[in-house]
Amino acid sequence: MMQNVFVEVRERTARAGLRGYRLLALTGAALAYFMVQLGMVPVAITLPTVAREFQVDIAQAGWAMTAYLLVLAALALPAGRLGDILGYHRVFFVGVVVYGAATVLTGFAGSMAQFIALRAVQGIGGAILLGTTFAITANAVPESMRGRAVASTAMAASVGSMIGSTTAGLAVTYLNWRWTFFFLLPIAVVTAKIAWDMARSAPSTTERRSTRIDIPGTVLFVGVLVTLVLSLNHLHEGPETFEAGWGYHTTMQVLAAVLLALLLVVESRAIEPLLILRHFRNGLFSSALAANIVLHITMASIFFLLPFVIQRGMVLPPLYISSALVARQILDISAPALSGWLYDRTHSRLIRPIGMAVICSSILTMGLLATELSYVGLVVMTVLTGFGSGFFVTTNNTVILSALPQGERGFATGMLETTRQLGHTVAVVVVTAAMGLALGGQDSGAVLPRTYLEGFRYACFAVAATSAAGIVLASLATRRMRALAEKQAPVPAGVRSGE
Repeated sequence: MMQNVFVEVRERTARAGLRGYRLLALTGAALAYFMVQLGMVPVAITLPTVAREFQVDIAQAGWAMTAYLLVLAALALPAGRLGDILGYHRVFFVGVVVYGAATVLTGFAGSMAQFIALRAVQGIGGAILLGTTFAITANAVPESMRGRAVASTAMAASVGSMIGSTTAGLAVTYLNWRWTFFFLLPIAVVTAKIAWDMARSAPSTTERRSTRIDIPGTVLFVGVLVTLVLSLNHLHEGPETFEAGWGYHTTMQVLAAVLLALLLVVESRAIEPLLILRHFRNGLFSSALAANIVLHITMASIFFLLPFVIQRGMVLPPLYISSALVARQILDISAPALSGWLYDRTHSRLIRPIGMAVICSSILTMGLLATELSYVGLVVMTVLTGFGSGFFVTTNNTVILSALPQGERGFATGMLETTRQLGHTVAVVVVTAAMGLALGGQDSGAVLPRTYLEGFRYACFAVAATSAAGIVLASLATRRMRALAEKQAPVPAGVRSGE
């Protein structure tokens, strides 16, 4: 009898410890995403003020955004794989420290060169966090709770975006742009403490140990991403068009293709590869990643287009832009919760296609009514895209994470972030091409408002067609694929399914 009592006490203690770890993991993951968004979104608002203080033009100041996003895109996957190899919690803690320290130091920058360099370091910390956060989230909970867990992180990111936009405006108006970065210090300290406690209380089965790091694969992967992103930027002499810089763009894209071919050869022979090629044979995983690219093409396109259509097409003041974006973000916060709850309850294959269909129909409507659409109508359609995005992204992220084994979810998380950044990059090309087709090389000061609305129409049609492809990709999950994903997603040790 005494032996049974001891066993029961030990089991209760283990369950209590696991619940405590789960709370730490979900809180730490949510705070990490909140912190990254809080430190990323305000930069676009403060950049004109920073450029004026350091007496540089906007083009030079724009490298602060480019450096951050370039480093983030290139290092998210290596960071995720580092988590697979060394343990997610230790890598995550390093990411919190690097991101928090770099953000605060950015507030002390004494020149634009320092500002850009510190933003790049901030990108390193952000890549580490974004490359490990979802892996920690997915491994901390049983499969029956995974949708809601992923939703909590997505909601935290949206809240961070909203608060970041607000604090940046207040700091620039009433304090100093530097306070935009100083505000992050207490959040970074709290997140670092949680990350430390999380690492100490983590069940041993959630950490994987190895000594193999794929250096050649990492170098080649970073090279591919950097050359690809730079090939889509106009870093050449003459007009900023692809026709004027065809030599530069073609050379960079050929270089990216060569590096990609070398990467595939190296990874196919690596013992512990950065790019785990066998997982791309998993149809559910690959189609969900492709759908993630489509999602972020559509969403980034909307963010890029709204300022033009509202300020230059509808001839309304900038305040109207902020109002439209805030209205969109409200549903971007609430929709993930609904989607995560539905997915956990039903595992329905219809959730993702429905979310993408809402996005597609809303953007198509904006395109069809571009020259007649009122501001209120534009806001309504924009809000619907926010709902569709939030409804889609939680389930799609959960599907991607559940498609891989527990010890390789850093790879899944890294690919999530890589495809997100790739979608943003492609969106710039799509929007630029569509607007350029409408403007026809005219000087921006001489362009009539209706011309901007026509450009908006072309862009919406292109993005709607892209999102229609996303509906198809989101519908590819067959029962066999779903069964494979659930079979590959073991429940953490000590957790009973449905607990």
